[in-house]
Amino acid sequence: AAQEFNRGQYKWLVTVGPSADGGDGIPHQTVADFAARQLRDLGVDVNRIIVLSAPRVKRHRTYTSALMVKSWLIKSRIQSHGVNIFTRGVHAKRSLIFFKRALGPQIDVGVIAGTEDSYDANRWWKTTKGFFEVMKESFGCLHAVLVPLPENLHDSPDSGSDIFEGFHQLG
Repeated sequence: AAQEFNRGQYKWLVTVGPSADGGDGIPHQTVADFAARQLRDLGVDVNRIIVLSAPRVKRHRTYTSALMVKSWLIKSRIQSHGVNIFTRGVHAKRSLIFFKRALGPQIDVGVIAGTEDSYDANRWWKTTKGFFEVMKESFGCLHAVLVPLPENLHDSPDSGSDIFEGFHQLG
């Protein structure tokens, strides 16, 4: 993601994610904060990193992230004609579907699939992990296309209070 951002013509790099659970049941820094710090350490200008803290939801985590980005674009009054999403390989197609649904036809959405680390993506069917991940994401894509989703998270049974208030710059 850092290489793509630094070589591309991007204005902002937005990280999105819920608080991470440290195993003790207590929420720690957000996944978005962790990713932003890693990107900073890889050379991305901290003044161009936006961190969106997403709520912890049981369902529609990727769609929640997409709606967070949409809300940030609206509240920031940023006129974007396109966004690229960077996510892990097998999750890329479903992310593309959800972001297109959330952002609408006026914003072009692209996806960059990162490398899978937990199994050989070229021989995914040879491992339980690979088979499970590909099947889960395949059914997830079907679900993403067929199931009605709320236009905003305030209409979702998983939503809390005003969840779109949690964004900040890393620097």
